[in-house]
Amino acid sequence: MKKPYFSVIIPVLNEEDYISTILKSLSDQTYQNFEVIVVDNGSTDRTLSLVDTLKVKYSLDLRILHCKRRGISYARNFAIDRSKGEYLIFYDADGKIHREWLNNAQQRLAKHPNTVAITGIYYYGPTKSILKSIYFNSYLFFQYVYIFLNYLILGKCNLIGNSLLIQKDAMVKIGGFPDVVHEDIFLMRKFSKYFNNRDQIRLGFDQVITYSPRRFEKRGYLRTLLYWIKNMIKPDNPSDYTSSK
Repeated sequence: MKKPYFSVIIPVLNEEDYISTILKSLSDQTYQNFEVIVVDNGSTDRTLSLVDTLKVKYSLDLRILHCKRRGISYARNFAIDRSKGEYLIFYDADGKIHREWLNNAQQRLAKHPNTVAITGIYYYGPTKSILKSIYFNSYLFFQYVYIFLNYLILGKCNLIGNSLLIQKDAMVKIGGFPDVVHEDIFLMRKFSKYFNNRDQIRLGFDQVITYSPRRFEKRGYLRTLLYWIKNMIKPDNPSDYTSSK
């Protein structure tokens, strides 16, 4: 069997309402040399039975791994050790991936062979209110302005953990995701110690994924943002996904 170029890693914890969408969007990708690793962290709903059904329905090269220790970083790291691809891609379970995400990534890597990591783009999907959708996405505008200017002026780029491609050897070298809330911020700090050349990290503005605004709707927009800001300063050690995102 041909070795997968990409290993797509998706941690899950009771994601029966969302897992179908992301697996369907993976089956629709125009580039197909990839494996999918679903890492279960103790789901008690129908998530795993749905994954088994959809694996067959969409003819996906898919494995389920069972990780007893809770935490999104730990689940991702658990899959890294068992992945087969040359490059790792990390998504959350409630996403819908643009059908050219993997193809655009493959073309970018072919054009720029020194690339070690690519940060894609994400936004929060529609809600019943257009104003609420704009509100939920407002901070992302400032986030991407900062990321673009940081890259343009300083040659540095943030690694966004739920829309991220990174070379497997590089991920092993830096020791994987730190087991904290806002894991991608602290991953970037580790990454920059080893890889600080502008040519080694790239922005994938055509690598887009849409995520559910469920955390904002459940916890409140400002409360969620304040929680994230707090953890940028003094990170918590997450025990589940509702607190880690």
